[in-house]
Amino acid sequence: MILKDRIIAFVELGNLFLKIKKNTSYKNHLKRAELNNSWFTKSSIIHAFEALGNMLQYDKLNNWISNYYIDDQARKIGVVVPSNIPLVGFYDFLCVLISGNVFLGKLSKSNNVLLPFVAKLLCDINPEFQKKIFFPDSLSKLDFLIATGSDNTSHYFEYFFRDTKKIIRKNRNSVAVLDGCETADDLIRLSDDIFMYFGLGCRNVSKIFIPKSFDLLELNFFFRRYLKNKLNINYSNNYDYQKIMCDMNSLNYIDFDNLLLIQSEKLDAPIGVLYYEKYNNISNVKNFIDQHELQIQCVVSNITVMDDLIRFGMTQRPSLFDFPDNVDIMKFLTNI
Repeated sequence: MILKDRIIAFVELGNLFLKIKKNTSYKNHLKRAELNNSWFTKSSIIHAFEALGNMLQYDKLNNWISNYYIDDQARKIGVVVPSNIPLVGFYDFLCVLISGNVFLGKLSKSNNVLLPFVAKLLCDINPEFQKKIFFPDSLSKLDFLIATGSDNTSHYFEYFFRDTKKIIRKNRNSVAVLDGCETADDLIRLSDDIFMYFGLGCRNVSKIFIPKSFDLLELNFFFRRYLKNKLNINYSNNYDYQKIMCDMNSLNYIDFDNLLLIQSEKLDAPIGVLYYEKYNNISNVKNFIDQHELQIQCVVSNITVMDDLIRFGMTQRPSLFDFPDNVDIMKFLTNI
């Protein structure tokens, strides 16, 4: 199976992803994924498939892969797949297989449906992939490890795979920087960046920077499209818990009925909370972001003085060049 065959297979897989909503034969698989993880909803699963389907276009894949030398040496690449959002781990899955290596995926109990389902679709398209995809109970004798987890679990990976070449991703968050000139469409899209996947992804905006004159209450109108009772029972419980804790600790907050806005210098807001920080000078915001670059995945803004910006509404629609943790996995896989 040469590189061209692999690219064609993933393009066809992307076409299936784009039709996932209308294909009734996949209905049971989506339902199983929902039952397997109570944070996964049908709409969020479909969104994940469609976002990846748009990524897996022939021209996009060719343009991306042209940046690397593929030697097809079939190394054993272990991937520890987290369980925070639907199809998390797919980018690693793609990189390992496109580069001609063997994918060994270690799945969690709360996320063991979607990626095996995708693997089956890919093997149906090209059965040669059956020799390249495995989901073992444990990982050993690896040539390389890719692991994603919290700051705490990273220590576990470092210790138990201390003799293995590896990339270990830690916790990250995303921020948005507003200047008060955003359009209604920008603010609607910002709500997607915040609420999509219930804020569980590293690409979700967990904090916003606003000018001192900005009226936060104006955001309520745009954020109400995500009603609390239509989000997810887990999200609602987290929101209620955070509100109780704020009241118990006499902490000031703005209540949007589906989100608590709390002024804070912190980045990592709990589920149901959005941190905000006011600024006078945009250069101070830029300095903050530069100082915390290892903790920030995405910066959403229209302000051109900011670096590496992402448009509003695009945090959960990454391109092939939007590397998780800003680490180019393909570069590592093609230089082991």
